[in-house]
Amino acid sequence: MPFIRWLNNLGVSRFADVRPIHISNYVYHCKNELKLRPLPLYGRLRVIDFLWVFAADTIFPLQSDPWGNSKLWRICGVSKVKGSASANKNVGRTDIIPSGEQSKIFNYCESIVREMKAELAVSGIGYHPSDERMSIRCRDAVLYIVSITSGMRNDEAIGIEVGAWRREIKNGVKFCWVSTIEHKTGKGRVEYLVPELTLDALELLAKYSVPIRKELELEIRNLARTIDPSNPTEHLLRLEKARRDSKKLFLGRHAQGGKLQDKHVEALSGQASNAAFDRIAKAAGSDWPLRTHQCRRTYARCFVESRMGRTSLI
Repeated sequence: MPFIRWLNNLGVSRFADVRPIHISNYVYHCKNELKLRPLPLYGRLRVIDFLWVFAADTIFPLQSDPWGNSKLWRICGVSKVKGSASANKNVGRTDIIPSGEQSKIFNYCESIVREMKAELAVSGIGYHPSDERMSIRCRDAVLYIVSITSGMRNDEAIGIEVGAWRREIKNGVKFCWVSTIEHKTGKGRVEYLVPELTLDALELLAKYSVPIRKELELEIRNLARTIDPSNPTEHLLRLEKARRDSKKLFLGRHAQGGKLQDKHVEALSGQASNAAFDRIAKAAGSDWPLRTHQCRRTYARCFVESRMGRTSLI
């Protein structure tokens, strides 16, 4: 590990002996001698951030915040590489959602979850809402909460199946896990550690999505009963897709080619997810162009700054 080797060359053997001057000199070394650009620099210095974030779990912890009153991403100059400017600087990156906008959007989504949990509490345990607009609001809010608190890619978030989460207690500590399929690197089924509020939100959506899931089940039965379809290939493809989506939690109604008469239920797509995020941002009073891929990067920042707590989200 470069930072540890660098300390070893200075004769520093314990993190507790690291002083601000050491950090300052190492940053200078990376910036001016190694000529690291903002994102590689961020990756190189992140280990120091982790040492501070998890100081309580370190035998000889750092004694002071390595960045003082600043933040790692500011020191690296990541905040200066934004939008169209990144193209000019040959730096490909995804924007981090600004803290103020993130706070506004997260609080709005959390308020929706609280409001709908209260409605379920009043209406009784067997109540399944049939109001489509309410269900869509719930789905959109839960998708954002899952995305921003887990660091999942969008295809992993919208691939979550009903009940694919669990709680476990180890040494008196409660851990909450969400399971999904990781496609990009071919890992297959993986689990993400999340705060309990994420599981609460998923359980809420499981109740609000009952009507649309029943609608999909009915379509599957009707498709399976059809003996002589007018277009056998299209019929079989639709049946296969419907069966594949039958356990998914994030569902929506899709009109093939914009034809309302051909509207059917299917798993939310990436495009539909971005449309959902656009609705959420506007409803929260934010003009930030919110997109799904921003959540994974913003999550990483929040994780580093708050020990995976809720603080940096609000």
